[in-house]
Amino acid sequence: YDFYLIHTQATGQDQCANLAIRLRQSGAKVWYDMDADNVNEAGMRAGLSKSRNAIFFLSKGALSRPRTPNWVVCELEWAQESGCNLMGVVEERKNHPGCADVCVERDAASSHGLEHVFNDVQFIPYRLLRHEAEAMVLELRRRAV
Repeated sequence: YDFYLIHTQATGQDQCANLAIRLRQSGAKVWYDMDADNVNEAGMRAGLSKSRNAIFFLSKGALSRPRTPNWVVCELEWAQESGCNLMGVVEERKNHPGCADVCVERDAASSHGLEHVFNDVQFIPYRLLRHEAEAMVLELRRRAV
């Protein structure tokens, strides 16, 4: 795959569905859990092992929401193990219930040993308007390996 989408379903599922569509329209092959045949640990690991790039969609609670297991944390660790190029997209629209509190999520990343995600990844804002969404996809394609 060209891209694997890492997100929390509670606050990022709709945006990632849209992102997956737009990336596919640009010619990319995308692993997105809602389209996958096998959405369990084995399926996610396999998807990451076959992906060159992993896009972490940062939305509210992606790392800070307590749940066991936290699949976002697992996927970020597996992406690193698989050697994926990690990229970031952030939901920052203040009027959206999934708007990420970056400080809260950064603190949660530290508690999971994932400081590198915020130290090494430059997040780009998620966009919906057609011309902005096209630019977002072009930038993700430009950063891809």
